[in-house]
Amino acid sequence: YMRQHFPKDLIDGKIAKLFRHSDNAGQHFKNTGAIHYFTTLILERGGPTKTGYVYTFGAPGHGKGPFDGYGGSFKNKIHSLIRSCSEAGGIPGTRTGYINEARDVFDALVHYYEKGIGRQAKTGAKTDNFKFFLSEIGTETAVPRADEEFVTLNNITKQYQFAVNNEGLLFVRRRSCWCLACMAALLEGTLRWPDEKQIAGCETVAL
Repeated sequence: YMRQHFPKDLIDGKIAKLFRHSDNAGQHFKNTGAIHYFTTLILERGGPTKTGYVYTFGAPGHGKGPFDGYGGSFKNKIHSLIRSCSEAGGIPGTRTGYINEARDVFDALVHYYEKGIGRQAKTGAKTDNFKFFLSEIGTETAVPRADEEFVTLNNITKQYQFAVNNEGLLFVRRRSCWCLACMAALLEGTLRWPDEKQIAGCETVAL
C-alpha cells in the first residue's frame, strides 16, 4: 500500500523510520516480539544511521484519541453480534452468517455502520458517516507463525518508550514524551544522542 500510494515516503522501497503507539504493554501480548522484530530491521534497511524505530506505550484508555474510541465501538459491535447470532438466525450482511474470518467482520461493519441497516443515526454526533476498506492478500486466511526465540524484556510493564539502537539493543525511557525536542531526537536516531543519552530541550521532567 505504501509503495503504491506513498512511494516518495519510502527509502529504497522500505519503511526506514517508524513511530508506533500502543496501549499499556502489560495488557497486550507479543509486544516483546514486536519490539525485537524492529531491531532486526536495522541492518537490512540502511543501518542505525538511516533508520529509526520507536515503540511507545500509553496508559490504557487514555490519550489515544477518538479513533481508538471508534475502534472500540466496532469491536464491541462484533462481539455483540457474535453473542446474539444464535437468537437472530445468523449475522446480517455476512456471507457465512457468522464471524469466521476478516471478510465477515468487514461485511458486518459495512452492513451496520456504513449502510446503517438496523442502526439509528445519532443526532448531534460529530461522526456518523463511515467508510470501510478491506485489503486481502492471497487466499490463505491463517496467520503464519514464525518459529523464533528472543530474550524477554525485563520490566516491560514499567517502561513506556523503547528506541531501537541496533540489532538486539534498545534504549528505554520510563515515560513517553512527544515534545518537539524528543520527536526531533528520535527521528534523527539514537546514534546522534549525547553520551548521557539525555535529550536536550525535553519538556518532560524526570523521564
